Amino acid sequence: MARFELLVFQWDYTTVYAISILFGCVALFAAVNEFAQIAVSTTGWKIVHVILGVLFVIAGIWALVHPHAAFTTLAALIAFFFLFKGIFDLTVAFVAKERGQALTPVTSPRSSHLGDTRGVRGVENRRWKT
Repeated sequence: MARFELLVFQWDYTTVYAISILFGCVALFAAVNEFAQIAVSTTGWKIVHVILGVLFVIAGIWALVHPHAAFTTLAALIAFFFLFKGIFDLTVAFVAKERGQALTPVTSPRSSHLGDTRGVRGVENRRWKT
């Protein structure tokens, strides 16, 4: 049975425009924040804030002008993030298992992505050695 959320993303371009416009506005506000940080930063960090501010302005305007391309780019970046996070989680699980540690991640989006510790075995009884 298909979930309603997946159907909305497949057949409605209003969602694509909304996400792209939201990202564009957030990027422009982040640019304003970076430019405001210049006043309280040291010389080396001022250069970094200027570069980030300019990049945020470019990304924000680009997302507002080209919403379809922005949505595709955001989807690809999020997909790469989930891919690398999954590989990292599996690596941590295998290393922890080899070391005999009690924390074994459960492959549930609720427990791994939202910080829910009910799906993690041994959290309550484990005493950490420092």
